Amino acid sequence: MCDFRAADEYIVRYFSAENWKVLRIYHKERRATAVSPDVQKFCLMKDGRFFDPCDQDILQSKVILTTMVTSLQLTQLKLRDDCFTHILIDEAAQVRFVTTIIMRES
Repeated sequence: MCDFRAADEYIVRYFSAENWKVLRIYHKERRATAVSPDVQKFCLMKDGRFFDPCDQDILQSKVILTTMVTSLQLTQLKLRDDCFTHILIDEAAQVRFVTTIIMRES
């Protein structure tokens, strides 16, 4: 758990030279100019704007980094229950406990 600057720095520092498929998910309303071009390489973008991932985007990624709020998008996708081995959530230290309880539809 870390703030977004630390998480983005981690991506650039440790995953840029690796052959890992890293996906950094930002809210689609976030200004692209607020995100380093080095980090944008790991984001889903079209016409200079972020967009939401589909299930294939998630399944093709080895590492996914998202904020607490945008992690809710993952619950809307049709993913297997065993899809993730680890979950890294950016900005998690800023949320209250009750916000962390995500209901999953069966």
